[in-house]
Order: sequence, then structure tokens, then C-alpha cells
Amino acid sequence: MSSDDRYFNFNSRVYENSLGKEIIAVSTGRSNLGGLLWWMDQLDFVDIADLADRISAKFTFFDSASRKCSLESLSRPQNIREDEISAVMGYCCPKCGKLVPIMADSERKFCSCDSENELTYLLIFDKLWELNIIPTPEAVLMFLAWDYLADAYVDAYSAFQRVLAALVKQYGLNNAFQFIDADFKDRLDSIFLYVDSGDVRMSKEEREILMFLPRGAFANIGFAEAEEFIRAAMDVCKYGYLANKLFCAGADVQYEVARAKFSHLYNPLNEKIRRALVITRAERGKRSIEYLRLQKDGKDLDVFFPCYMLDNRYWSTGKLSKNLILKPVEDMPIFTTYKDCAVNLCVAPSGKGKSTLMAANIAYAFTQKELILSVLGDESNSLSLASLPLFHCKGRSGSLLESLAKTGVKPSGIPTLTLTFLRENESIDKDNYEANPPTIFDRIVRIREPWDFGLKFHNKDKAVREGKESPGILDVLNEIAVSMGYKADCDYGLVNVRNLSRYSTDDDKEGADADIEVATTFMQKFAVWRENCKDPACRLVADEASYLAPSTYNVAGKDTSKSSGMLTNTIKKVRKKRTSFDLGTQKYSEINTEVKVQAFNVYFRELPQSGDKSRSQRDLVLESLSLKEGKSERELISSLMEKSVFPDDEFFWFYWNQLEKRIRVVKPTVPFFMINQPHLTNREIFREYEKLTGAKVLLDSWDEVPALKYKNDVYTPNQYTFRV
Repeated sequence: MSSDDRYFNFNSRVYENSLGKEIIAVSTGRSNLGGLLWWMDQLDFVDIADLADRISAKFTFFDSASRKCSLESLSRPQNIREDEISAVMGYCCPKCGKLVPIMADSERKFCSCDSENELTYLLIFDKLWELNIIPTPEAVLMFLAWDYLADAYVDAYSAFQRVLAALVKQYGLNNAFQFIDADFKDRLDSIFLYVDSGDVRMSKEEREILMFLPRGAFANIGFAEAEEFIRAAMDVCKYGYLANKLFCAGADVQYEVARAKFSHLYNPLNEKIRRALVITRAERGKRSIEYLRLQKDGKDLDVFFPCYMLDNRYWSTGKLSKNLILKPVEDMPIFTTYKDCAVNLCVAPSGKGKSTLMAANIAYAFTQKELILSVLGDESNSLSLASLPLFHCKGRSGSLLESLAKTGVKPSGIPTLTLTFLRENESIDKDNYEANPPTIFDRIVRIREPWDFGLKFHNKDKAVREGKESPGILDVLNEIAVSMGYKADCDYGLVNVRNLSRYSTDDDKEGADADIEVATTFMQKFAVWRENCKDPACRLVADEASYLAPSTYNVAGKDTSKSSGMLTNTIKKVRKKRTSFDLGTQKYSEINTEVKVQAFNVYFRELPQSGDKSRSQRDLVLESLSLKEGKSERELISSLMEKSVFPDDEFFWFYWNQLEKRIRVVKPTVPFFMINQPHLTNREIFREYEKLTGAKVLLDSWDEVPALKYKNDVYTPNQYTFRV
């Protein structure tokens, strides 16, 4: 991804920084109206040309007028000063207020509204007399100049509102205040409450106008109310200047009147702003996260990506920003390459989002028409829910749906076949019934022994057509895909092997694990099939790799020892054969060295640390990765985990790629299919879906689940049709 995003045609982070710095500079008086105008005029994505011209002209007039009030200018004869100032001020139409410079052509003394123009100097001269102020030439000039400056500030407020409106539109926010985080709000409040160094020549009221410009705009103060406030503050500045700088008799009375009027407006307006910009204690902990969408021909693309990348600028300082912008990773290398197979390893403690990250990879692989094989599910068998679209269930499904909506992707189930391998006379324990309910997506595979059974991926021979043998598991997957509305030639989806946690302590085979044995045999059958069948692209998934490939073995020849060897052999055998591996583990130290070496991508988060580096999961992972920045990068990542900079509930992951050899931060996309709800059983989730849609998913008993056997048994598909 380019560092330039589609919003502003340059990095939006640069824009955000410039906005923050300009607001602080203006609020503290380090920048004035001229500086603010220059910054706004640089923003070519918002049109303020009409306002910029007026602001510039009137601000320039005020600046020039102020220079004519120097001691040197005031020492000249009054008649010379009157003529010079009168020429500068030109003509004014008393009817419509239009200003006209002095011209030699007398016809220019008539306004376009057919009224006769009068000298501006004389009109203001008379007005000062009406206010009982002695009208010196400089008093007449500065009376107009302060009114011009008030006009400029009013236009500047309007221009700043346009800038914020463009920001709100481009970022898709509800209002401009959403752009402010708690730290920046506190900075503005501290400037408002405490004296800050700035332009000491600027009056208190003008400083308050400058502070009001961003605060009022963020609080969405209406234009009419803002104009009244600005002009009242400018009147204080104007009469104070006439009284204290030019010593005009009578100006002090008007100064006190203007101060009283301004004080009447000041406190209520600032109370209104404070109420509008309040950030509650709960909101201070929230973080603004925006998902950028890719576009084509000016329209958003509803494309699913496995992860969104967080730019290093948001976290490389050791502190996570409050407002984050995430960009979809278009070319994430989680697939096999022409040189090697992609082994993706996810390392995190239990409950830290490992299953969600792996499910995001599965969802993306499905969009790329991959066949996904989960050879050993977790104990909750959460992937058996992948056939359901993400829907509003209990728990955190509501927030998950909101996150998915931000990516523009609609919920959808994927074709899922869940295989349950049962030996002769073996049945599913009734105690696991709630966790493992029978569904229309289930099939039982009858086997004699878990370490030696027949298995066919495709079986479209004559015996199947005559009803004498079972179809292959991919043929059954295709049946399910067709029932869900996919095409008849759909040969991709998810084949999930159910984990029943069958552990034997029989004397004749102590420590035998039937599920591990099934997974080992399944991988062996897959490797043989893959030798002759390169299509479709495949992905093997193991939610807990330490079950299949542990780092140590207590008993030689134990089932886990065999499965460990089979996993690494499978990785080697299917190299260059369009097969990738997604492996997860809670502890990096518990998987074998070969898997660690083969890992092409490593994801990790919230790794614990201990004093003994040989047992510290954090040190083991960081020391094993080749990093371009070396020790400094390891120390930064360790510090971020130590301070828990990335909150648990936001599920940001550190991501390392073998080619780049540097750490990135990614956030997995919420899968569009149903993922496990921790506080609900799988049966409860299926039942909630049936209530919501009226679809038939659950079966009354396991006796209704069709069985597969690759010898003499006849396969009979169920009669249900499932539509997502």
C-alpha cells in the first residue's frame, strides 16, 4: 500500500498533524489570522477562495492602517494626515455599504444602486461624533480597520467550518468533534484555562477570538451566534485601542459599554462549548478506529481482506494514538509461493483472539477459492459454525457486526463439512452433546482404527454411481455447497474434523489419543492425494499446533511424536503444490523446532515474560525473529507489550514476515461467517439462528447424521436444503 491515501492525495496523518499544530498555534497566539489563512488556503481539497480573498484584503488593510498610527506618523500636521487617510479609505455607499476607491473619474462617485457615494472618512467621522468620541484622523482610520478585522475573523470562522466539513465528509464521521481525542481536548482546555506564551502585542479579546475559532467550530456553534460573539469582542478591541493607544476623548465610555456587552456573551457561549465538547470518563478510554476502503472508479469496493495494517507512525513512539486509520493489506503473503509453502504461525495466550485471526485467514482463503482443511479443531469445535453467516446473536456479536460493516462486507456462511471419525460401536458421549450437536453439515466417517483407515477426497467411480460406495469428502462438500446456493462445480470450502478429546489410558495403549491419531492419518492421506491433485489451492489449519507438533515427547513413539513428524513431513511433501498452513499455539516453547523454522509469517500478541529467558514466551519469540532493526526493535516491541499499549479488546497483532524481516501491527478483519460465542454452546448458537431465520440446521440425534465408509456402506445424503 502506498503511504498516500485516497482522502487527500497525500498521507492523511500529515494533514492530521498539521491541523493539530495549527489549532494549537492559533489558540496560543503563536500564529495569527494570517497564519491560519495561509494554512487553510494550502488545502486544495476544500474551496475557500471567495473567503480567502476577503480575509486577505481586510487583514492587509488593518495591518497597513496600524502602521499609520506610529509616533512618527502622528507627529505630522493633521491636515496632511487627514488627506492621506481620506484617500486610503475611499468612498462608501451610505445605502448598501459598498466601498469604492478614490478615482479621478467622477462617475465612480455613484454606486451601482444609483446612490451617490460619500467619502468613507466623513461617514465615520460623523459616526464618531454621534458616539461622543473626538474623531482624530487615526481614530477614523482605525475605527474602520477594526471593523474590517472583525469581518476577516467572521469570514475565517466560516472558512474553518468548511475545512472541518470537508474532514467530516472525507472520513465519514458524524461530526467534527469525533476527530478530537481526549489528550488533544485536554490540551485545548489547558490553553483556555492557563496563560500560554504567544503574541504579547495581541489583546486579550483577540486571543479569545482565536481560541474560539477552533473550539466553536468543533462544537458546531452556529454562524449567527459566532458572528455576534466575534464582533462584540472586536468592539472591545476597537474602543480599547482608541482610548488607550490613540487617547481619543470619549472612547473610554464606549470601551466600558463594549466590555459589558462582551462579558454578557462570553460566559454563556463558553459554557455551551464546554457542554458540546465534553468527553466523559468512559469515552476517554475509547479509541477511534477507521477502516479505509479501496475504490475503483470513485466507488468503494466491498472486498474482504484478512487484515488491516496500522501505520508505524501510530505506535513506533511507544504510545498508541487515540485516532487510528487502518488500511487493508492487499498483498498479504499468507499463501504459498513458487519457492515455498506459506506457514503462518499465530502465538498468543488463551482468549486473546487467536481463533478470530485464523478465521480471518480462512475467510480470505475462501474468497480466493481455496479448499481449507481443519485437521484438528479446538475442543469447542468453533469452526463447525462457519456454515452460518455472522448474525446478531448474544454476547459481542453486535460489536462484531458493526466492525464488519465498516469494511463493507456482508455476513455470509461458507460451505462447511464437519467430519466426525467414529470407530465401530463408538458414539458421541452424551456429556458433549451440547458442545457437539448434530447438524445438516455433519457427516460421520466410520473407521476401524484411528491410525489406519481408508479415505477418499474424490470418489466418482462406477461403484458410487451404483450406490455401493460412499462419495469422496470433497464430493460431499460440493453437495453442501449446492444446497447453500453455490454452483455445482464448487470445489472449495471448509472441511472440518471434529475434536472429541478422546484420550485413552488403557494398559495396552497407554497415552493414546484417538483425535491426534485421526489428524495424523488424515494428513498422511492428504499428502498422498496432493501428489497427484494440484487443484484447488489448499490450506491446512490446526488451531492448537502443540497438540500435533509438540516440542518434547515423554514416550518414544507416542501419538504426538508421530503427528509431529507427519506435520513436518506434510509441509515438506506439499512444497510447491499450492498448499499453505495456518497453525496456532498458546506457547511458542511448546511446538517443535521444525515448525518454527518453517514459519513464513508469525503473528503474536500479549506474550508473557519471565525472568528465565528460556521459559519467557516473549523473549523466545522476539529472539527467534530476524529483525532489520535488531535489538532496538525487539526492545520497542517488548516495551509495548509490557505497558499493554494495545488493549485486549481491540485485538491488534504484531506481524513478522520472513521476507520483510520487520515488525508490523495488524488488526484481523472480523470473519463474515459465524465465529464462536464464548458464553454460548454451539447448540445454543445454532438454535438462535434457526429462530431468527426459520432454517433447518439442527438434527434431533446423531442417528440422523449420514455416515461415510469407504468399503461396502451405502451413502445416503440428507434431504435438507440450507440457504444463507
